[in-house]
Amino acid sequence: MLFTIVTVICVTVYFLLMFTGGKSWRDIRELFYGNYYAEDALINETDTPNTPQAVQNCIDNNIGIKTEVYLTKDRRAVISTYNDLSKEYGIDKKISESTLEELEAAGILTLTQLIEMVGDKVPLILELKVSDDNEALCQMVGDSIKASELKNIAVCSFHPGIVTWFRDNAKNIFRGIVSAPAKEFKSLSKLNRWMAGNLGNNGACRPNFTLYRNRPHSIFVKWALVSGVLNGVWTIETAEEGKKKEAEGKEMIVVRGFMPETVHFKDLPKVEKTPQQLEAERKAAEKQARYEAQKAERQRSIAEILADDDEEFGNEDSFDEFKEEVAEFVNEVKEEAAEIAVEIKEELEEIREKIISKE
Repeated sequence: MLFTIVTVICVTVYFLLMFTGGKSWRDIRELFYGNYYAEDALINETDTPNTPQAVQNCIDNNIGIKTEVYLTKDRRAVISTYNDLSKEYGIDKKISESTLEELEAAGILTLTQLIEMVGDKVPLILELKVSDDNEALCQMVGDSIKASELKNIAVCSFHPGIVTWFRDNAKNIFRGIVSAPAKEFKSLSKLNRWMAGNLGNNGACRPNFTLYRNRPHSIFVKWALVSGVLNGVWTIETAEEGKKKEAEGKEMIVVRGFMPETVHFKDLPKVEKTPQQLEAERKAAEKQARYEAQKAERQRSIAEILADDDEEFGNEDSFDEFKEEVAEFVNEVKEEAAEIAVEIKEELEEIREKIISKE
């Protein structure tokens, strides 16, 4: 009897943990929340997917971009809709079988080129496609995002292991799981098919957002979506369907082949700050004000020294000594300012931690 009770409790706890999402900074969620995203940078059916022109069209129209990242034969990250190049480029080869040099000759963008083009202009979602070395692909994408120092780049994948890698190794990068009804995962076992189609892997990879195929949701999917993850949908092909998804409460909408009337359709709900958060912000503001006052006082002191020693400037030795005194004084000011800046940064980090713990 005891064994049965313990088993039921364990199964129940595991079942509940399956449907949990990862937390993220509110200011990062705001970059992705309530936006439309053009799949493969297509807002015009006549454009070629993932080309510089298509990407620039999205930037000019201020719409987000969602595209796929593949790993080449020589371990480089490139952008393409499919691994099979014959579908869009007329080349009888796969990305995984090609070198970067071969692909660049065909006009395929590298991940680095895409990031440089997009910059901080629009939100960018990178879907990592399964390769023969998922860890290498994750590391490469993670390093590229970190090197860019941009916050408007998110990652996602159908593979929970890829999302889990970012949970463990790059927590500050916004991450999501891509999914569809279980019956569409025909290559998986029945158990894995059910887990993938019902977001049962969320407990392991703890995504910040989901992108679920535009199909009816099971009760398990609906349950998972109330756990705090952003609720996204792919792929919408008409403006009318996009409006319908807005009304259904979707928070991220992936479209293809058309330009939505409004690229940003929803804002994050306002959150009332706790007394503790307000007090922490007040202290940080006071410290910043003290720093500014000290800085102004130092500047006044320098001005007074310059005024008092005006007559001594005719003596070159005296002037050199004065310059050394001023340089030493300025260095002291810089050191004090650096210490205060570190303290303010620590205060702000504490505020962010408190805010995220309350959301």
